[in-house]
This record gives sequence, C-alpha cells and structure tokens, in this order.
Amino acid sequence: MKKALLICSLIMLVSLIFGQKSLYDIAFDAPLAETEAMLKSKGFMEINRVGGDITYNSDTIPNLLLLQIRMNDDKNAVQGWELRYDLSQDSDVEPYVIDMLKEIHGEYQVYNDYDYDYIWYFPNDKALYVSVYSSGRLVLYYTNGNWDDDDYYYYEDYGW
Repeated sequence: MKKALLICSLIMLVSLIFGQKSLYDIAFDAPLAETEAMLKSKGFMEINRVGGDITYNSDTIPNLLLLQIRMNDDKNAVQGWELRYDLSQDSDVEPYVIDMLKEIHGEYQVYNDYDYDYIWYFPNDKALYVSVYSSGRLVLYYTNGNWDDDDYYYYEDYGW
C-alpha cells in the first residue's frame, strides 16, 4: 500500500513539474489537436493561421487582445505561446494577471530585468517572460529559456 501511494505521489509530482500550464491550461509539448479543442471549448476563436502560428481571440475574456500558439516543426504539438492584454482601459489587469501567474507558477525568479518585467523559469529549459509596455500592453511569452543562458547573455557578452 505504501509503495502504491509513493508511486502515485511520484507520478503526480512528475506531471506537475513537466506539465507546466498557463492561465488557459495550455501546456508545453501538448498535442496540438487537444489544445485547439480545449481552447475552442473555452470560447477562443481561431482568427489566423500562418506557418507555425495560430492566433486566437476571445470575446469572453476582457482585455485579452490575442493568444498565439506556436507549433513545433512537425506542427503536431505546442512549442510555445504568447498572450497580449490591453491595459489602457483597465489598470487592474496587470496586477490581476501577475497574481494569477504567481498562483499557477509560484513566485517569479526575476523582476524588472533589462528586457522583461517578470521572468519565471521552468524545468526543461522553458520560461515565461512578461513585459509591460508603456503603450498599455501586457505581453506574456511562454517559450524556451533558462537562467544560465539569460544570465550569460546579459553579463558575459558585455564583459560585466
């Protein structure tokens, strides 16, 4: 019995670590067909498909301008995604989204970096980069990234 409980706990931990999801339950390396069906069930509508990118919008989520899925080379799984919010009409959107991200991903590892306002690093060289632009946009980039490469980029290349 203890072995079964330990194995179940281990499986749940592994799925939590490697199944990193975002605000709308999108996950890295998730099958594209399942992701598309899930987004459609949440009220997202596909508005554009170009190359390896699929762009969606939603009338049910206030201030969300678009969600863009980036497919892997085989076009059968999610490689990354981007969300864009409009902050110009509602200044409470930014703290709300950041609080939701903290709830999902825990505390951010980097705040107010050179290029990004918030950064979360995940296992397997995945990251979430968040930018708040003075033009009134909040942009979330779920993509490849890790602390070592970002750190190297900023300090080693410039001799600091």
